[in-house]
Amino acid sequence: MWLLRRRGGGSPTWPRGRPAMVEVLETRAVAPQTQLVVARYAGRQLLLSVGPSGTQCLRDDAVATEPAS
Repeated sequence: MWLLRRRGGGSPTWPRGRPAMVEVLETRAVAPQTQLVVARYAGRQLLLSVGPSGTQCLRDDAVATEPAS
């Protein structure tokens, strides 16, 4: 997570123009050293708890794809 924060919270592209594999959509502090993070990865939207004892996936949902027009 620290790398994503250093790169501006999950920038849409990585170096050399490659699309990002992980996108951090939102973060919220829930305690002094604990955050909830909503992230998108490989067609999934994840709700993560990030704290001193580690990272735990609280929810893992498929991202709905919009039909092509």
